[in-house]
Amino acid sequence: MLSLLVVALLGQAGGAERAPPPPPHGSEWVGLPGESTAPSPTEFPAASPPQAPHLPMPPTIEEPLAPGFSLPLTPRPERPNLVSLHGAAPLGPWKRAGSVSLGFPMLSARMLMGVTPKLDVGVAYDTLYGLMHDVRASARWNLVGGENLSLGVVGDVGPAFYTRKAGFDFHGARWLTGRRDYNASGGLVLSMQGSSPRASRFFLGARCLLSVDTGPVQTEPLGGTPPPVLFSANFLSEVGLEAPVSEWVSLVFRVGMDLHGRSDDSLVMVTGSAGVVTALP
Repeated sequence: MLSLLVVALLGQAGGAERAPPPPPHGSEWVGLPGESTAPSPTEFPAASPPQAPHLPMPPTIEEPLAPGFSLPLTPRPERPNLVSLHGAAPLGPWKRAGSVSLGFPMLSARMLMGVTPKLDVGVAYDTLYGLMHDVRASARWNLVGGENLSLGVVGDVGPAFYTRKAGFDFHGARWLTGRRDYNASGGLVLSMQGSSPRASRFFLGARCLLSVDTGPVQTEPLGGTPPPVLFSANFLSEVGLEAPVSEWVSLVFRVGMDLHGRSDDSLVMVTGSAGVVTALP
């Protein structure tokens, strides 16, 4: 009996030594069915993502191609304007140009074409706004040509037509212009231009106008019978400029003074006009 009691006590003591320690607080719910047994992310250090290789940025408008490098900016040079109709500089072989101007007392149109390096030929038309139509063949010959100074000879000849007869046109188109049935003029023109490609061209012209009246009318009661043909001379002068606005187009401004040699014409007539000169294809 005593031996059985000793054996029971020894068994309890050995069992107490082999019993596991109690679980820590809060761990009694660990290991439930369906729960993942993977280790916590905090148990292992997080792997850093791989760094992308550094690529140079492409150059932009604001940034130069390379540090300290810049492209030189050279402005495009302007092409010179060489188209002149009222100056003395020639157009050149087979080059054409035309002009239209509006003023007092006439509306004018002109066209020239170069046939040699120094000679231009063409046509001119003047109208006193429908009261007179003057059509002439014209020519220009360059005597002295330079970069800044030119001197030339100009001339024209042609008929004129009037809407009113001379007997009823005492202070009309004939009186204002000094022209008659046929007109021919000739003289000199001097032009000056600066060195820049688009410099304005100043011109000064003087010519003599010879008018031929094939049907003169006697205006004085006791003047007798007029001759069948009457010649009269007039002096024409003008000054102006051609202001280029592009390689082919220029604005033209002219002011002139005409002195008439016929007694039944106006003694002095001041003229003025503004227009445009352009190259023709």
